[in-house]
Parts: sequence; C-alpha cells; structure tokens
Amino acid sequence: MPEPGDMLFADWFTSSRTEQRIGDVVAKLLGTSSPYGYSKDRWAYVDVGMNRGFQTLLPARLGYEVLAMEAMPSCVAQAYTTLSLNNLMQAVRVLNVGVARRDHGYLTVRTSDECNAGNSIVSAQPEAKAVGGTVSTQPEVAGTVPLRSLASLLSSVTKGVAVLKMDIEGSEMEALHPFGVASLISRRVENVIVEVISHFWRHSFGDGVRFLESLAAESEGAYCLDPWVGNNANLTCPFRKRVDDDFGVMHAILDMRGTVMRFGEGRNRAACCGNLWFKGIGRAKRSTSTSP
Repeated sequence: MPEPGDMLFADWFTSSRTEQRIGDVVAKLLGTSSPYGYSKDRWAYVDVGMNRGFQTLLPARLGYEVLAMEAMPSCVAQAYTTLSLNNLMQAVRVLNVGVARRDHGYLTVRTSDECNAGNSIVSAQPEAKAVGGTVSTQPEVAGTVPLRSLASLLSSVTKGVAVLKMDIEGSEMEALHPFGVASLISRRVENVIVEVISHFWRHSFGDGVRFLESLAAESEGAYCLDPWVGNNANLTCPFRKRVDDDFGVMHAILDMRGTVMRFGEGRNRAACCGNLWFKGIGRAKRSTSTSP
C-alpha cells in the first residue's frame, strides 16, 4: 500500500503546472507521433533527480530504457513504491547516487528525513569516510551516498539519450558544466530539461549563463516550461511566445541571463523561469555530417 506521503505527493504532482508541462513535452517527444521518430530500441531516457519517480513512469510505460538517479535514500524507497504499484520495477534502473563534477567522495544526507528533495542534503564531503554506512560525525542522522560524474553515469547507457531530465536542487551546473556541450552532442543527448536555481549554483552566475547560452546555440530551440506569471511589476521576463505545431505554445528564450536571474530577497525571490528545455541538441551538426 502507498504511504500517506506518496498520496500527498501524487496530489501535488498531478496539480503542478510545471510537472504537467514537463510531462507533456516528454510524452510528445517519446510518443508514437514524435516528430523526431524516437524509438525504444535506439533511444533511452535519463532522469537525474528522480525524487519519487513520477517523471520516470511515462517513458518506462512506453518501453524505453530508463536510468534514474536519486541521492536521497528515502526518495529511492518511495520511488520503488511508485514503480512497484505500476508494475515497472524491472523497467527502470535506479541508482542511489549524488551527481557531481567527478567520481570522488560522498554526499552526506539526512537518512531520518522523509523524501524532501534538497532540504535533506547536508553537504558534499570529498574526503568523508563511511563507517558502518554512516558518517562518524553525525551517526544518528546522516548517511552517505557516492558522488558520480555525469560522464561515468551516461557511459552505462549504450543508446542515444532522447531526454535528459535534471532536477538536483541547484547542483545542475556542477554536473553539466564539466561534462560540457561538446560531450552532450557526441554522446547523442538530444533534449535536456533542466531545473535552474541560479542562486544555488556553485559556479559563478556568469559561467552558468555562458554554458546555457552555448547549449542554446547548439540547439534547435531553447524554451521556458514554467514562465513567471506573477504580478511583480519589477520583473520583466525576456520571452517570446510562439505557436509550435508539434509542442503547442512555447516560450522561446530571448535573453538567457534575464531568464535565469533571480530578483528580490528571501521568500519574495522570483525568477523568470525555473525549468528550461533545450530542444534538438546537435541535430543540425549531425545532419550536416551525414549529408552527401
């Protein structure tokens, strides 16, 4: 039976406009009417920061190879419940790891907390030593999971990656920046859906913006999936709305810096966009290289 926390999360998930928008894009990319013709025999789906596993359900149901990663042990347990209830335990490969610059060290997490994303991350400790599965400095509340790089994690996927979804509470740049745009193209990662919490970036804001700009330059389009719709008169978001025949109304990004910048202080802090979609990464280069 599902736990009460699962039911509450499911209610939130189904009512979340952002999660629905991400699900819509994934469904149209991977479904039978996909404009790119993705197929389960040649392409995979990778979920970095799976939480309780709700965004892994659709590609798994469609028969795609799915690799999912989650740092919080409690979230992994909840995800197993989600997958089990949907008879998809054998369809998804789940790794309890943190994603970082390189394969080194541990992430310290609060094992006593319920699945609550980044609120339960204590710290990344490259030199931390696990003692009986816990870090000796906080044995009553903390455990460790290994830190792995995106390069090593994707090396286990032998197919092209139709969609790489990343939601790791501000560590997205820490994982993507060292991997690089060129590696995304050579590794055939064609669509990236990434949460942007720029005030948590370990890289400088300028470095993060330049990386996203370079990724957008190699993509067929860069879009915002959850544009700001509040009433903050001081917040002017640089989007251009247009109708895309395949994906409905998209919010094309005109200014990456203005899109991911945070405005305001404390709880009033807002951003123009929280989740970006980079569409068709490297497709133009691949088409040129294979043309006669």
